[in-house]
Amino acid sequence: MKASVTALALLLSTAVAMPAFAVMEPAVNVDLLPTPTLASVDANFTGDMLAFTARGNADVACRGITATFAGGSTAILYRGTLAPDDQVKMPLPGGARDIRHMDFDCYAVDRGRAILNVAANVTPTYVVPPG
Repeated sequence: MKASVTALALLLSTAVAMPAFAVMEPAVNVDLLPTPTLASVDANFTGDMLAFTARGNADVACRGITATFAGGSTAILYRGTLAPDDQVKMPLPGGARDIRHMDFDCYAVDRGRAILNVAANVTPTYVVPPG
């Protein structure tokens, strides 16, 4: 009996201590040309972390990526340059936020086209069965 109580306590403490893993899910893709591109994308996702990844055969240079949140406030999330296949993760100011719109002031550096992928974390929702 004592062994089964100890095993149950160990199992429960392990389940409680397990972190809720966030999964980065695709949110937005922006096609970029070698000239400055001002792109606006209506979005509808919630997260507390975004990842920006450059795809294609060109570096992606951004003067600014701005998010507009559900409450109407805005924040510049990223400024800088990403080489192809480089990724930068940025926490959203204020924790988990509802993003409704994103503005991109970015371009592909010298070699043609590029794509900027944006992913947001999604925390799994677990349904506890009744009883």
